[in-house]
Amino acid sequence: MQKAKILLVEDDAFLGASISESLQIEGHQVDWVKDGNLGLDAAKTGLHDLMLLDIMLPHKNGLEVLKELRKTSNIPTIFLTARTTQEDKVEGLKLQADDYITKPFHLEELLLRIQNLLRRQSKSETIASAFSLNHCDIDLQAHTIRTVDGKIEVLSEKEVRLLRLLFTNKNNVVTREDILNLVWGYEQGSNTRSIDNMILKFRKWIEINPSEPKYILSIRGVGYLLHWEEK
Repeated sequence: MQKAKILLVEDDAFLGASISESLQIEGHQVDWVKDGNLGLDAAKTGLHDLMLLDIMLPHKNGLEVLKELRKTSNIPTIFLTARTTQEDKVEGLKLQADDYITKPFHLEELLLRIQNLLRRQSKSETIASAFSLNHCDIDLQAHTIRTVDGKIEVLSEKEVRLLRLLFTNKNNVVTREDILNLVWGYEQGSNTRSIDNMILKFRKWIEINPSEPKYILSIRGVGYLLHWEEK
């Protein structure tokens, strides 16, 4: 199990103590603060691997904390909240929260979500920024792809995010829901058609015959898979 230094921003004394104790039992280091201003200051230090952030906090709520923090930090963040409306969830995802868990919750579920996020973050950090697919050179850092026709195309930020997501999970299905969450953040106007259009563009760049793809595959009713053969 991956160990981490976790920032907990939670004003409920009983819940905060329970979460802190459970995390420490699992071998994590925990810094626990109880209001939004202290949470923002602690997160800005850059010393933590992950943040658990309540929404209803004294002085500055969790949404305000994350909005300010995202100007300078991409710390993986899970919202802890008693607020259950769809609007609250959408607002959190727009601010690039990585996950969202509603109170009351089982501590075991929270621990699993933390571990999954840490694992995903580890993959993201170690992924190569450049790779080749069907002899098409893809450079995520430079935002470019050399297509199957030898042309150089410039990738948008969302195209980079989707290619990174598919490559990180190569040979595994990435669901449409995960793509909308991690690439579009459920922003207004985004839907599964947005994903399909981007996938069609990728196939035109990468596949010899886009109508019979061999590398970017559709899994009916679920999502997409990047087929990868290790050299």
